[in-house]
Amino acid sequence: MRMPLTTKPPRSLKNASHHKLPIKENALPQHSSEFASRAHLHAILAATTEFSIIATDIHGTITLLNAGAERMLGYRAEDLVGKQISALLHVDGAAIQLARNEDAVERDWTYLRKDGSRLPVSLTMTAIHDEQGIMTGYLHTAKDTSDRKQMDEAARQQEIFLRERLKETTCLYALSKLVEDERLTRNQLVQDVVMLLPPAFRYPETISARITLGEQEFTTPAFLKAVWILSAPIQVQGNAVGHIEVYSHAEQLPVDESPFLTEERHLIENVAQRLGSAIDRKQAEEQFRLAVESAPNGMLLTNHEGVIIMVNAQIERSFGYDRHELIGQLIEILLPERFRAQHPGQRTSFFHNPQARAMGVGRDLFGRRKDGSEFPLEIGLNPIQTAQGRQVLAAIVDITDRKTAELKLQQAAADLEHRNRELIVAHDKAMAATRAKSAFLASMSHEIRTPMNAIVGMADLLQETPLRSDQEQYLQRLGRASTSLLDLINDILDISKIEAGHVKLESVPFDLHDLVDKTAEMMALRARAKSLELIALVHPDIPVFVTGDPTRLRQILVNLVSNAIKFTERGEVLIRLEPAESEPGAFRCSVTDTGIGIAKDQLHTIFDRFSQLDSSLTRKYGGSGLGLNITKNLVELMNGHIDVDSCLGGGSTFSFTVRLSEAPTPETTPKPPTPDIRGRRILVVDDISTNRLVARFHLSQLGALVIEANSGAEALAELDRAQRRGEPIDLAIMDYHMPGMNGLELAQAIRERPAYASLPLVMHASDIRGEASQCRHELDIKAYAYKPVSRVRLLESLAVALGQSSSLPMPTANTPTQPGQESSALPPLRILLVEDLEDNRDLVALFLKDTPCRIEVAENGEIAVQKFQSAEYDLVFMDIQMPVMDGRAATVAIREWEHEHHRAPTPILALTANALKEEADLSLAAGCTAHLTKPIKKSTLLTAIAQWTDPPKDQAA
Repeated sequence: MRMPLTTKPPRSLKNASHHKLPIKENALPQHSSEFASRAHLHAILAATTEFSIIATDIHGTITLLNAGAERMLGYRAEDLVGKQISALLHVDGAAIQLARNEDAVERDWTYLRKDGSRLPVSLTMTAIHDEQGIMTGYLHTAKDTSDRKQMDEAARQQEIFLRERLKETTCLYALSKLVEDERLTRNQLVQDVVMLLPPAFRYPETISARITLGEQEFTTPAFLKAVWILSAPIQVQGNAVGHIEVYSHAEQLPVDESPFLTEERHLIENVAQRLGSAIDRKQAEEQFRLAVESAPNGMLLTNHEGVIIMVNAQIERSFGYDRHELIGQLIEILLPERFRAQHPGQRTSFFHNPQARAMGVGRDLFGRRKDGSEFPLEIGLNPIQTAQGRQVLAAIVDITDRKTAELKLQQAAADLEHRNRELIVAHDKAMAATRAKSAFLASMSHEIRTPMNAIVGMADLLQETPLRSDQEQYLQRLGRASTSLLDLINDILDISKIEAGHVKLESVPFDLHDLVDKTAEMMALRARAKSLELIALVHPDIPVFVTGDPTRLRQILVNLVSNAIKFTERGEVLIRLEPAESEPGAFRCSVTDTGIGIAKDQLHTIFDRFSQLDSSLTRKYGGSGLGLNITKNLVELMNGHIDVDSCLGGGSTFSFTVRLSEAPTPETTPKPPTPDIRGRRILVVDDISTNRLVARFHLSQLGALVIEANSGAEALAELDRAQRRGEPIDLAIMDYHMPGMNGLELAQAIRERPAYASLPLVMHASDIRGEASQCRHELDIKAYAYKPVSRVRLLESLAVALGQSSSLPMPTANTPTQPGQESSALPPLRILLVEDLEDNRDLVALFLKDTPCRIEVAENGEIAVQKFQSAEYDLVFMDIQMPVMDGRAATVAIREWEHEHHRAPTPILALTANALKEEADLSLAAGCTAHLTKPIKKSTLLTAIAQWTDPPKDQAA
């Protein structure tokens, strides 16, 4: 059953109460009010598509997710429900865990998408508690942070680059003014170089200089009168970008004084090197400025006292200031009052103290714009040590959109909590209604079946008595009415079990060909009553043994064939099983009729519950309108699908496709005979073209040459024609029921032709009685095959007719059982009948009056136990619902007594109006050998007695 789960809210939702999510394996609710609340829940989840919301149980199994999770992860809901959440979490070393004493955990994490890519998210993991406060699961709420991660990474790379450049640009030498101060004149620029030379130059007033940088040249006036010259290249990153030359005009300077010249040359080289470094740092500073300006986030630089010394355009846009309004101001100009430090010491601590800085990095704060408005921001602080002291590079991100999204999430969580409370109420009502409905249906089924047992049983007995023709008609109508009522009861129980999810499919090996053939045989009686032809064709490529649920597959076939027979007045019904062309490995089964058909505009409602095309059809054909709905549900339970193709007046084809895995053939399975008919000319005579098609399909595959005729006259003409050509027919297959000339009359005409007096003949018929049955011996008909003719029966009949196999026994599937036939086969048995209703006791007694069985009666379970302990019985029929002691309690008591006294178990057959599978399971669990349901026919009862008493005790044991 569904258990309501309660989630504790994340810490950010301080005023929100607990969240409750009733979750049951993603199952749909079973009551109309629950459908409405479920729709509200999905509406809430659909409204929060920007977030991923995933619910898990205590073991991490996913139970529910919203459309946002599907979009974010690339999965569908059905792909993930029932899977482990760990399959979505990219964990390096340890899985995410939530402590029992925590309400929630918030952290950055990584999801694994379906395509294998990784998605960074901001994940909030919340504990789910039930109403007793016991933790039962988790709620994972995630926000895609990939854009933010990319921006943060870009900002981090920018910061690294800028920090390195800043170190260089803030360590400039005094010589940097030569290239950075545009107000200096050329003469002043060169003069500064001259003045930087130390007093080792004995006569500095006689010194001049020239600096060449690219195409620019800076000189002092007196350099052309030089007596000697010292020069050095200016290099930036190993490349020459200019030249510096120093000239002397002192004629009295000793030119050959080489130590002096060497010392001064080193000085000039040092000045050139320092000038190249200044130029290089100037370029780096320009790169730093451009990088800050082009950063995607807001970037600003402050000195150690929090004074802004640089901002970029994004800061201007975010705060509404021009940069000249910010440079030179304290950083507090961008913060609201509540975040501003009270004095410089605190401000310095906030920006440069490691502990305070750790609090600021990634921390959500608020910024204040020039107009006084505030907005949420996230700030990252990076300290840089420079020649001017410690500076701070701050990266600022406007998180207004993220905060808006978080508020939406909070509102969605509140709405979800409200809808959840409504859903819990609806869930409780739905469960109560479902329990009441199940109890009501079980009770009604029992109450209706109990009197039906007497009706059906007495009608069964009445058939064994001499009746007038009008009485036989009355009895037939009674039988049809009781059958229709039972079908309605069974359909209602089936649809109820499907709704409640109580239908469980088996997976057992079974003979698929035999299932189709036996189903066709069973339905042939109904088809024959309306003079319809029922045909079954199983493609030879279909494996014989498969694994699946044969009971439910047979139910699907019976529903579709019954529906086809009901709405077909004349013609035929064809069951066809073949490989599905569009789905390799799947089987397609279709039922085609020549009935009234369905209008195209009504096809979309044909599988709806309680649906028929119009009320006139219900009055004419009857039925509850549940059969096709049950069939559709069963097909879908097998992971298949069903379709219909029809037109008004043109018949219908219902087809379904399922997958059944091939099973090995049991070693004990006998192999059907395969006659050698290669090259043989076989005449097939049938007025139904589909019957001829089926015969040709099977015979052609074995190499036979098939000649077809649609009447007796045409068949005789084909025989004469073949004789004249010298290509006589080797064997003839004839239908018994044909207009103009039936099969026996055709056989008589064939025998009158000397050339075909000994021609092997095979007769296909629905039934042959009276004089016709006697004529078959006189006409030397070699073999019979009763319709619908399966491939196995067709080949067996040919093998017998051609003398390649022993004679076949006459089929009994379509031959009515003679009264008293089953009774005479029973041995003398002592039977204990436990039944509280007199009508039902009398009915069983009448069923067994012509048998050698002796019945003793017990009115309730307590009397039954006493009688069982005082006498020996070969069989017990046990009713379930009885006063004083019910049947299950009595069965338990009998089994315990047998065990204590070392008795072999006696067969106890539950004979009850409780028809639900759950009731049958309870009977078997109590110790019953089998579970029979009322109303029961005489043949069914006698068959059960024979089955469980042959041998009397061994089989039951």
